[in-house]
Amino acid sequence: MFFINLQIKMKKIFFVILIICCLTTFFHAATASVAPAQLEHSQIKATDSTHTSSMTLHSDPVQPLASSQKEEPKKLIAEFLPHRAEYAIELNSKDSKSEISNIKGSLTVQIIDTGDGWAFEQHSVLQVYYNLGYSDQYITTIASWESKDGGRYRFNVRSLRNGAEEEFMKGDGSVVSSQAGHVTYQLPVKADIVLPVGTLFPLQHLKQAIAAAIAGENVFSNKVVFDGSSDTREPVDVNVLINPIPKSKIVVDNPGLLSTDKMWSLQMAIFARGSRNPEPDYEITQTVLPSGIITSMIMGYGEAGFSTKLILKKVDIFPKSTDNQSTQQPKT
Repeated sequence: MFFINLQIKMKKIFFVILIICCLTTFFHAATASVAPAQLEHSQIKATDSTHTSSMTLHSDPVQPLASSQKEEPKKLIAEFLPHRAEYAIELNSKDSKSEISNIKGSLTVQIIDTGDGWAFEQHSVLQVYYNLGYSDQYITTIASWESKDGGRYRFNVRSLRNGAEEEFMKGDGSVVSSQAGHVTYQLPVKADIVLPVGTLFPLQHLKQAIAAAIAGENVFSNKVVFDGSSDTREPVDVNVLINPIPKSKIVVDNPGLLSTDKMWSLQMAIFARGSRNPEPDYEITQTVLPSGIITSMIMGYGEAGFSTKLILKKVDIFPKSTDNQSTQQPKT
């Protein structure tokens, strides 16, 4: 699966955010910019067609000024917020057996509401430096579309190593409750894959994990997830431990635009399908908002002897679709 050998390690770094799909038309009606979380005071401005509001990121929680009019608190639900996020990628740690001396790169993720589904696009550029003195550049673009009910999924995966194409995969799949699902690959060769009963596509898995967190659950385990990014064409087994973060460091003066009252640490262990090894192939710890925005992530690869981290640099927030019956889907 992911990171089994060094040649494919870098292009599989972000399992949870591999869910993405290209859209050529961007929404400009509402935009928010989030500055780096390390800054003690960072201004965040948000604009739409009617007003401009601002948000401030603090190193410690700050209570907003009381309003003269009390509003009924909204019920917290797991609902994705259309957005574009930019991250820096850095080496987090390594041990003596690691072949890697350093990692630097960037990741951009975009999710758009298409009415009946989510279009999501990821583009990552990684420069990997090795102890022997050479380096490799990995560029990965993954595009997908997933229906909001989690039943349909389409994906494209393209990866380059030092400018040469290493992999291009394309396919689509479907799952039905209480029945085996299926995936059809068009590229690199035509193939039909049967998915186990209960398999989740990636956005549905993330949504259900956030819903479990909102419900106060501490474990979301024994899930089978398929995202199409593996050259083995197999789903993976995923176990998630959920820990609430009691004090958010983000304070927003317009919570209707971006809710930061709640956030959780999701510790994910990913195993090859049917593995009897008690140790996962790799582990992810990410901080996530109810909106599905990931504010930080650490990925550890025990066998390879290193871990990487994602640092959120900027978020642009887009408006939600008003057409719930839309059948628009991006071309993949």
